This record gives sequence, C-alpha cells and structure tokens, in this order.
Amino acid sequence: MCFLNVDGNLSNFDNFATQLQSINHKFLAIGLAETNTDPENSSLYQLGEYSSIYQTRFYNKEKNKIKSKGSGVCLYIHNSLNFKKLDSVSVCKDHIETLFVKITSFSEPTVIGVVYRPPNSNLEYFNREYERILDELNGSSVYILGDFNIDILKNPTELEDSFQEILYSNGLTPTISLPTHQRPNCAKTCIDNIHTNIMNDTTKSGVIIDNFSHHRLIFLLREITEPTDRASSKIEKITIHYDYNIPNLEKLCTEIEKDIDHFFHCCDSFESFLAIYQEKIDATCRLLTPRTTKRNSITNPWITRGLINSVEKKARLYFEWKNTCTIELPGGDQKKHEDYSEYNRYLKTAIKLAKSTHYCNKFEDHKTNPKKTWQIINELRGKIKATTKDNFVIDGNRVTCRRVIANKFNEYFTSLASNLNEQVMSNDSIYINPIASFHDYMSKSVSSSIYLEDTNPEEIRQIIMDFKNGKASDIPIVVLKNTARLISPILSVLYNNHMREGVFPSIFKTAKVTPIYKKDNRECIENYRPVSILAIFGKIFEKLIYNRLYKFLSANGILHDEQFGFRKNHSTVHALHQSVQSVSSTLAKGKHVLGIFIDLSKAFDTLDHSILLEKLNRYGIRGTALKLMESYLNNRDQYVSFNNTASEKLPILYGVPQGSILGPLLFLLYMNDIINCYKDPNTRFVL
Repeated sequence: MCFLNVDGNLSNFDNFATQLQSINHKFLAIGLAETNTDPENSSLYQLGEYSSIYQTRFYNKEKNKIKSKGSGVCLYIHNSLNFKKLDSVSVCKDHIETLFVKITSFSEPTVIGVVYRPPNSNLEYFNREYERILDELNGSSVYILGDFNIDILKNPTELEDSFQEILYSNGLTPTISLPTHQRPNCAKTCIDNIHTNIMNDTTKSGVIIDNFSHHRLIFLLREITEPTDRASSKIEKITIHYDYNIPNLEKLCTEIEKDIDHFFHCCDSFESFLAIYQEKIDATCRLLTPRTTKRNSITNPWITRGLINSVEKKARLYFEWKNTCTIELPGGDQKKHEDYSEYNRYLKTAIKLAKSTHYCNKFEDHKTNPKKTWQIINELRGKIKATTKDNFVIDGNRVTCRRVIANKFNEYFTSLASNLNEQVMSNDSIYINPIASFHDYMSKSVSSSIYLEDTNPEEIRQIIMDFKNGKASDIPIVVLKNTARLISPILSVLYNNHMREGVFPSIFKTAKVTPIYKKDNRECIENYRPVSILAIFGKIFEKLIYNRLYKFLSANGILHDEQFGFRKNHSTVHALHQSVQSVSSTLAKGKHVLGIFIDLSKAFDTLDHSILLEKLNRYGIRGTALKLMESYLNNRDQYVSFNNTASEKLPILYGVPQGSILGPLLFLLYMNDIINCYKDPNTRFVL
C-alpha cells in the first residue's frame, strides 16, 4: 500500500497517476490526503484497476461553507478485493479526518484507513478521537496511512508523546522513519506515516521521491499469506471463439447462397432455421483454436510510454543533483539543480498537454457522432463499467460459488415485481374507501380492429439494416447485416406463419440477464440492476408487430397527445416545453400552479398482463392480434449470466421484457388512460 498528501487533486492528481504508472507495482491500497475533492466529484479522478471511496470534506459552520483547501481523504482499493466502509470510525472534523474500510476478501478481518490531521489543529482533541478509533478497531489487522503533522524526527512535546503512547499501547508501530516532507528553505520532517499492528520479516517500507508535492509518496510492502479469492484476483480475460472479419463473412454468404434451397426446404420452424444458420456461422467464422486476450482496464490512456520515460529521467536528474550535496555544499551543484528543476517544470506541462491533446483529438475525430462524444465525456467523468467479483454476502453468509450467486441474482430480480405489487395491494387495503378499479378509468372502446398484414423480405432486410452495430446480441449485428439479403425471404415466411397463427415463438421468450453494479456495498445483490439481452430474431419479429401496432394506433388517434415518451417525433424536450408553456400561461392569468411529479418504481417490470390485455382489447387489438400479444407476454423466463456462469431459468410473471422493442409501446398503452382519473379542465397530464 502507499500514501501521499496530494495537495489538491485538481493540481496534482494527473502527475500522481503518471508517477504511479511508472512504478512497476500494483498496490492493493492507495491513500490520499488533502484531495480537496467531494465524493460527488470523485469519479473525475480514476486509477486503472481500482475502485475509489472518498470522505466528505470538512464543513465550517462558522463560515457556512465547505473548506476549500486542505481537506478531503480517500482510498483506492484494487479491484481484486471486496471492501465496505466502516462508518463509525470514518469521521470529518476540524481536528481530524478519517476514512476506514474493511477488506472482506481475506480470511482474517483486515482494516485499511487513511487519516489526516490538519496542521495547527488541536492535538489533544486529535489524540482523544484517534484513541477512540483504535479502541473500536481492536482485534483487527490494521493499516493506517496518513499525514499526522507530527514530526517523529524531533524531540516530542507532551501531547506528541501522548500520541506515541496511544500508538504503542494499541500495538501499532510507525513504519516510516525517513523524511517525508520538506518545504523550500525549511527542515525536513517525517509527518507522514503508515501505522500497523502486523509486522513480520516480509514487511518493507520506504519513501519514493517526487517533487510535484512538498510531501513524498510513502509505501509499505508485505507478502500476503492469506489468499484472496482466486477467481476475483485473476486478471480478467476474454476468450474469443469467432472471427467476423470480411473474408469470413464473405465465406458465410457464399455457403448460405450455395445451400439456399436446403434452407427453404428444411426451415419449417425457427428452431430448424437457427440450427442451420448457426451451423453455417460455425463452419466459416469459428476459430479452430480460441484466442484468449486480457481486458484492457486502463482509465488514463493519455499516460504514454514517453511520459513514463520522462518521469524516470526526472528521477535520474534528481539523484544526480542530490549526489552532489554535501555538508560543505548543502545546495549541491547548482547547474545540476537547475537542470533538474527545469525538467520538472517541463514534465508538469507535458503531462497537462498530453491529457488535453488526447481528449481534444478524440472529440475532433468523433465530432459528428453524438454517441461517441458522450462516451468520451463519460470517460472524462470516470463513468466506467465496474468489475463484478465472485464474493457476495447472501443471507448472512459469504458466497464465492458463481452458480449460487447467479441463482440468487435471478431469484432476486424475478421477485422484485411480485414483491412490489403485493406491497401496493397491501397498502391499498388500509384505505377506508378502496381505490376504484382500473375499469372505471378506461377509455371508450375503439370500434375498429387491427389487421396484421403480411411482411415481405424487403421490410425485414430494412429492419435488420437499421440495427446499430456493436449492440449486445446473441448473434452479432454485423453477421445479420451481411446475410440479410439471403435470409430475409426465409424469415418472411416464418414470421407470416406466426402472425397468422397468433403465436410468438417460445425460442425467443428467454432473456439473458447481466447484473450491473449501481452503488453502495458491492457484496449485496440488492445493489445491482438487471440488464437483459433478448434473441435478435425475436426483436426483428417485435419490430414487425410494432410497425403494425403503431400504424393502427396513430390512424385511430388512440395515444393521447400528452404521451411524449417512446414515440417517434416526441421527446422529453417537447414534454418540458409543454409543461413550461402551461405553467407560464396559468401564472400570467394570476392563478396558482400545483405540480405533482411521479417517478414510477419498476414501471416496466410491474405491469399486470391480464390488465394490459384487457386494455389492448378495448383499444382494438383483438382476435389473432390479441392472441399474438398474449403469447408474447406469457410463459416468458430468464436466466442470469454471472461472470460466464448461467443460473437456472425462472418464470417472469409480470411486466414487459426489458430491452424489448414492443415493451415501451405496451407501457404507453397501459398508462394511456391515466388522464381519465381527473376530469377537471384545469388539469394537464404530461407523460
């Protein structure tokens, strides 16, 4: 582990990140003090392969503002470790700032903390709080990184002596005895340290010299005998089984075209079509020997090999100068000092320029691509995909088996809608007058009924070509696009048969769900959200149905004008504009305005299928079309894929499929009659 008083992230974090990358070692924990950074802005300061946790900064009640400088501590924990914050010993006061976490990947409880004592703060108060913290941590293996502003190289005062007594009485030992801080024309001091109650023959500590801060980077190395969870400590690797390059895709098209009669003759169902289609893909694009590659997790791509070489050169210049310093000539060779100082200034400028140039070039390269532009912005904001480790606490027990974790995730995700609906129904029962049935608010029945006209190869080909490359899919979009002209005639026959029969193929009703970390404790499955991937040929069928449904709904004016979400030529901007216009016009008339804003919890997941089907029938979705929608909604299931391990399948009893094409439109129809719950002409709904 290592620690540095960084003296402001805004000024020095990029220099620190560059210095860290030049060190050929991956620390398990990194502590920083005086970050001058709030938790809300912590994502701006990322280190590859680390998760960060920041403490709040000191709030000065007298001045009624957050301390602008000289406040803020944080920890960066390597992604191979699980951890949780210890709130009772993480404090932020005028005389002490601390942040502690418990590493839960070891068999023995291990606590790592970072402490900052502001200079000239009340040492008596600091000692009292530090002693309380150590008492609470008693029984754990402890490593405390910090800037204590107590120089252990000089004779201690009475309070400083008390501080040392507190350390030793709690079994802690300072591991740094070299100077860690020096201001120009001032004496060297050792005010930064790493305290620990675990010392053995493999423990080593020291100081790394760098001059982007008056403080120096300190470190402690210890050979870990307790193994971390093997699956989570390994570098993430990806095994590639297919190569979809242009020559291989051309071979695929040739194979299909050569055997097109066999396709038409044998493909009487989607099961047989997919079997033959996958067989052709395997024959042309599957690698004989799978390739394994490491996932690149670098979050500071602007740190080039040239910058790292420059850091090393700066270090050489520094030691060339320091080797000339003697008792007779404490300032050393002035020429060498000037060479070092000039190169140090040059390097700081080069680091800033490298980062700026890297992102300016990326913005310029993608200035016509809004999606890529936002990806770059999110990269700058530190919004990157978090890794998921095989280490969870479930029902009070620590679980590392991927299969068990995957099953627990699936149980949790599939139970959300049922639990929420039961909660709502139980809350309804407390009313003296029960809430009216949804029937009382349903719109007037539409007299006409929808007819699902047949599709054709051109419509299917166009749907395929409109899919965006790179979207997660069971079959790569690039493969579909290259074979679209060949498979569209076959697909049109299959889709038409299912539309006439009113049956949505069962093979397309299974969702693959991936848990995505949201916030807070990474060991709790409740802190993850599900992201679904549906079969691509099922989504093509959904788009065919969508086109016919939307055309019918638009022709009959079924969707109310207040519906702005999930509609072509409608957006949140239009909804906002109408809301502002309504409020402004009402205020101009001298009237009051009351706004009620509703955020629906698990909106898509909690839809009741029977209610939705009844509403669809009222809106003219009848006969075979209604039968098809009932087939689409019912008998769906899902499984969770957790770190390439699949769970058992579980049924989905409520809601419309996440990631589907029909889901948003069905949600609109489900909510469409909400405007009927209030007939006052002065009431406006914006959905």
